[in-house]
Amino acid sequence: MFSPDQENHPSKAPVKYGELIVLGYNGSLPNGDRGRRKSRFALFKRPKANGVKPSTVHIACTPQAAKAISNKDQHSISYTLSRAQTVVVEYTHDSNTDMFQIGRSTESPIDFVVTDTVPGSQSNSDTQSVQSTISRFACRIICERNPPFTARIYAAGFDSSKNIFLGEKAAKWKTSDGQMDGLTTNGVLVMHPRNGFTEDSKPGIWREISVCGNVFSLRETRSAQQRGKMVEIETNQLQDGSLIDLCGATLLWRTAEGLSHTPTVKHLEALRQEINAARPQCPVGFNTLAFPSMKRKDVVDEKQPWIQDYELFVERVFPLESNEVFGCWFRGTEEKVSEIQHSKPGGVSRRGKASLWGGCPGPQLSDPTKHIRPVQSLPDVCPKEPTVTDQNRWTIYHSKVNLPAALNDPRLAKRESDFFTKTWGLDFVDTEVIPSFYLPQISKEHFTVYQQEISQREKIHERCKNICPPKDTFDRTLLHTHDKSRTDLEQVPKIFMKPDFALDDSLTFNSVLPWSHFNTAGGKGNRDAASSKLLQEKLSHYLDIVEVNIAQQISLRSEAFFHAMTSQHELQDYLKKTSQAVKMLRDKIAQIDKVMCEGSLHILRLALTRNNCVKIYNKLKLMATVHQTQPTVQVLLSTSEFVGALDLIATTQEVLQQELQGIHSFRHLGSQLCELEKLIDKMMIAEFSTYSHSDLNRPLEDDCQVLEEERLVSLVFGLLKQRKLNFLEIYGEEMIITAKNIIKQCVINKVSQIEEIDTDVVMKLADQMRMLNFPQWFDLLKDIFSKFKIFLQRVKATLNIIHNVVLSVLDKNQRTRELEEISQQKNAAKDNSLDTEVAYLIHEGMFISDAFSEGELAPIVVDTTSQRNASPNSEPCSSDSVSEPECTTDSSSSKEQTSSSATPGGVDIMVSEDMKLTDLELGKLANNIQELLYGASDICHDRAVKFLMSRAKDGFLEKLNSTEFITLSRLMETFILETEQICGRKSMSLLGALQSQANKFVNRFHEERKTKLSLLLDNERWKQADVPAEFQDLVDSISDGKIALPEKKSGEERKPAEVLIVEGQQYAVVGTVLLLIRIILEYCQCVDNIPSVTTDMLTRLSDLLKYFNSRSCQLVLGAGALQVVGLKTITTKNLALSSRCLQLIVHYIPVIRAHFEARLPPKQYNMLRHFDHITKDYHDHIAEISAKLVAIMDSLFDKLLSKYEVKAPVPSACFRNICKQMAKMHEAIFDLLPEEQTQMLFLRINASYKLHLKKQLSHLNVINDGGPQNGLVTADVAFYTGNLQALKGLKDLDLNMAEIWEQKR
Repeated sequence: MFSPDQENHPSKAPVKYGELIVLGYNGSLPNGDRGRRKSRFALFKRPKANGVKPSTVHIACTPQAAKAISNKDQHSISYTLSRAQTVVVEYTHDSNTDMFQIGRSTESPIDFVVTDTVPGSQSNSDTQSVQSTISRFACRIICERNPPFTARIYAAGFDSSKNIFLGEKAAKWKTSDGQMDGLTTNGVLVMHPRNGFTEDSKPGIWREISVCGNVFSLRETRSAQQRGKMVEIETNQLQDGSLIDLCGATLLWRTAEGLSHTPTVKHLEALRQEINAARPQCPVGFNTLAFPSMKRKDVVDEKQPWIQDYELFVERVFPLESNEVFGCWFRGTEEKVSEIQHSKPGGVSRRGKASLWGGCPGPQLSDPTKHIRPVQSLPDVCPKEPTVTDQNRWTIYHSKVNLPAALNDPRLAKRESDFFTKTWGLDFVDTEVIPSFYLPQISKEHFTVYQQEISQREKIHERCKNICPPKDTFDRTLLHTHDKSRTDLEQVPKIFMKPDFALDDSLTFNSVLPWSHFNTAGGKGNRDAASSKLLQEKLSHYLDIVEVNIAQQISLRSEAFFHAMTSQHELQDYLKKTSQAVKMLRDKIAQIDKVMCEGSLHILRLALTRNNCVKIYNKLKLMATVHQTQPTVQVLLSTSEFVGALDLIATTQEVLQQELQGIHSFRHLGSQLCELEKLIDKMMIAEFSTYSHSDLNRPLEDDCQVLEEERLVSLVFGLLKQRKLNFLEIYGEEMIITAKNIIKQCVINKVSQIEEIDTDVVMKLADQMRMLNFPQWFDLLKDIFSKFKIFLQRVKATLNIIHNVVLSVLDKNQRTRELEEISQQKNAAKDNSLDTEVAYLIHEGMFISDAFSEGELAPIVVDTTSQRNASPNSEPCSSDSVSEPECTTDSSSSKEQTSSSATPGGVDIMVSEDMKLTDLELGKLANNIQELLYGASDICHDRAVKFLMSRAKDGFLEKLNSTEFITLSRLMETFILETEQICGRKSMSLLGALQSQANKFVNRFHEERKTKLSLLLDNERWKQADVPAEFQDLVDSISDGKIALPEKKSGEERKPAEVLIVEGQQYAVVGTVLLLIRIILEYCQCVDNIPSVTTDMLTRLSDLLKYFNSRSCQLVLGAGALQVVGLKTITTKNLALSSRCLQLIVHYIPVIRAHFEARLPPKQYNMLRHFDHITKDYHDHIAEISAKLVAIMDSLFDKLLSKYEVKAPVPSACFRNICKQMAKMHEAIFDLLPEEQTQMLFLRINASYKLHLKKQLSHLNVINDGGPQNGLVTADVAFYTGNLQALKGLKDLDLNMAEIWEQKR
């Protein structure tokens, strides 16, 4: 029931793809089942995927194909097209699918063994020699290992060698995508149910599946070689309820989801109990049937009903005493209980299951508990099978036993048991017959349309019947005569009717005249005479019958006979007159020919002879010219005139094919010219390669002129003429070599100028280059970039010449096409306006039409004497009087018309009309030229990247300082911009390398400054530092809107200031903050110098600001400075100074944000949110410092006021201490914080003071009643108020001391 991989691990809960169920039962194996014969096979997810998918297609007789067939670890499918041709498709491992194979073979690759069933009259041993129709490797099912676990079926399976062989006779073909596909011999058929596998399911259409899983209609026969039509709208995906026909066995596919909705053992038990509750009876023995529960299945009773599960149906078989068996079918999924082999009369054998199943189809039970119908009691007279199904869908058509079969039951032995008795029918009651739901109600209106259509035809029929007279009389007479003649002729013996009848044949003669009846002996003469007379009368009678029939036939056809004779005489008279007229016409034509045609015809014959002589002379001249072709070509090749040589060869070949075709002396000239043309192709390729090498390897100077422009144009035209379009590849390869040589030569030149490098010790050029310091290496890189720039300009100039040549050819093709269209339109108009006449002169069987060729007849008629007198150099044969075609084959005078145009360089180029390239090819070539220019830029950038990477191996580039890296970055950006201007496209390789190095530089830049800031913070004692003048200048430059490090001012030394003045505000800061501001400006300046690292710098700067905030918080608020730098305590002055430093950084955050926003692309504006988060964190830190200052005074108030007592003297010692501490606080922070912040801080401190005082007064029960205690408190409060307002900057502070008293309720 499980796949082999799952049987070993039953405890796991594997993924189930579905089940295959054999319809009927699975046959047994010839050599024993050995545990492999199953009627059901469950497909589970394998621990390791074994699916395959097509990979490579090989044609036979190749090493790959042989290896694919012989390699047992490689799956493959072999398609044998013929004995000499085989296509092999390799299959590779697919980790996303599982493969299961079905077939008759018992080899290990087959997962589900399916065999033929044994006929009932044969044993298993009898069928071993019978050939099975099921294939040994019938099909394979591929299941996806991931949801939704789709299963697909494919024809044929892989054997133990992991191969599939399709022979010559199997149907196979090549698909549109270049893959092979085919069908197996007997095929694999699949039918999918329509509307799903539910109650409303209907049979689908049988389709055939190919080896590659394509769907086709059925073939004419099962094993026909012609495949059916491909069904593109269907797939090979198996559905719930799909049937698979393997030509000998039919399988049902059930998905895991479909199996989850089938009845269970509980449903069967409920059905058993329901059947027992209905108390069904056997219709034969009238025994009440009772089905035992599953728990008693081991106890076998003699009359116990048996239940046999047939996958989806349950069969009830009743072994009774009357030796009869009766069967019923029920839905179910219980496993098989037993297999019944009945030999009793009436038993239901396995061969009868198909008929039972076919007669009782049932819908799929979606809910088994709702659609099971109770068993109905059966009448005694009609023993039929009760159908358990949905009662709402049961109809009379589901009945299996008709009424005649019930009335004529052969099993009833006695007539008395029949129900046709005297009292039968007395209890019948007339009831209304219910109309059938399956037949429509028919009324007269349904025939209205038919009556309207047929009425018109009926009228026409009646009218024709009245018009035509009846032919019955004639037909009856003719028929009577024919029958009578036939009857009379039957009297004549058949021997007279034979076509080979002859009396000279002895057998025929004896048959007609039986001489044996005549005896010349005495006494019998009268009898012989009578016999002779009788024979003579008999023969006469036969003769009369034949003559009468002949006369009758002649009389029937006499009219036609005489009409034919009359027509024959008239036709002979007409032919005689026609012959006479033809004779007279011929005489007249002969006279006309003699008088009018013979003289003119003789003149034409002479003109034709002369014309032929002229043609022969011209041919000889042309042959003489053609004979000089090869020497002329050699001369042209010696001067590198490839285009002229090719034109001469093309013209000569055209002349040989058209005008000199068939000349025996030139029979080898065509092949010689072809070989010469191939030689010229090789020479042009070699010449172009030489030109490319010499052009690109010239000294790289500022001169970017094209080398030998005329030579280049000639070479390109020749290559285009011969369709040798790969010359661009030659130029591209030469560019790569030249770019390498440029770098190599620059390095050699630079290294040779430096004496410190010993080339004898350091052999490798790369190692010598790494010994250069940055200025030397930078000069080398600058030299390489300048050489590359000249190199690209030179390549661009050369490619522009080639591009112009291609465009000129393309333009000429378009103009030629336009001229041809105009010419065709003119010729069409001329043909329509003129009447063309073809003259054929026939004389003595000769066909003469050449005499009327264009331009030749007129010179013949005209007297040529004046022409001969006018041309003293004319030849005696006066052949120049006839227009002679040009016979020279030079390119300048050939039949090929050429036009000249000029390139931008001023070189005149001749564009030949016989260019074999199409507009599409020329357009592609022009695009390839542009791509080659882009490729040249990419080559230079790639070589530059390799040069950079070779220098960066020892970390050289990462060790550069900011100034050096910025200089390098600007040089590379300038080179990238210049190459983009030259080639028209930006190359990304060098830009990517620059970005990579920039990222490394940014990381090092950030780590250095972060480490520096960390060291500064760890050594900071949080005391106010003096501000040097250069830092004040730095701040002033930021105020002007420029974020840049100012240059140091030369001159007298300026004294440092106590505070930093920013936009009119004084900031008392520590030394770390001053350096932090400088570091921030370095980040901003780096962004200006290297714009590509803006985003990285923004991230790093944000990290630096966050680090300063968090670390300063740890050192001051967290008192980390006590351990780090050894401070005794964190004073209020330290806290105020820290707050003021944070405020200074917060002041510059918007300026930094604006600086980065102006340099960020719009898509990355969301990165600016980091500054918002940093600003919030700084404000929170400042607020925490303020809260800490308030908390210090709050704890002091709590300590002092808790001991306060209202008594003399006034002011009390408590209030004097409070005022003293307030003065110390004011003295510590007033010079550090602005006046507004000081006032706000003291307002918060005063509020805390009032809260503690109010609490103490409430504790002492002192109220505002004007008593002595109230007066003492008022005096103390006045002392506190006076001292506090006397502090600098707190004079106008609103203290509102009335809040210390409890409000009266």
